Amino acid sequence: MPSKDTRSEPPSYEGPPEDEEHLPLYGGFEHEQVDQNALPVSKASPDEVRQFIIHVLVSRRQLPTDHARRVAARWTIGYGLELRTYSPSMYLELFGSEDGWILYKEVKLMMHAESKKKPINRYGPVH
Repeated sequence: MPSKDTRSEPPSYEGPPEDEEHLPLYGGFEHEQVDQNALPVSKASPDEVRQFIIHVLVSRRQLPTDHARRVAARWTIGYGLELRTYSPSMYLELFGSEDGWILYKEVKLMMHAESKKKPINRYGPVH
């Protein structure tokens, strides 16, 4: 019976930075109708989420654009819904401890601000 190789390798996103030089940068996907200061909607595409991540890291955290693009490139298939609902541990797993925590915190702060802006209709729907 052949033996199975059970070595566990670190996730691909934990590779050396020089390996990241060949990652796509997703620089050409900006959409004019998307407000980059707002959280992506639940149905936002992965490209829109990556643009949002870049925007947050550059505009709110003053990080270099190339660093923000490398971080955003780690977001591969999730939609806006996942961005809004992932746990802190998922952010840390995807983006690393420092970038993951910063992104999680910024998203939650924006969600809180977004919820404060929505009017509450205490009398039910208007007919």
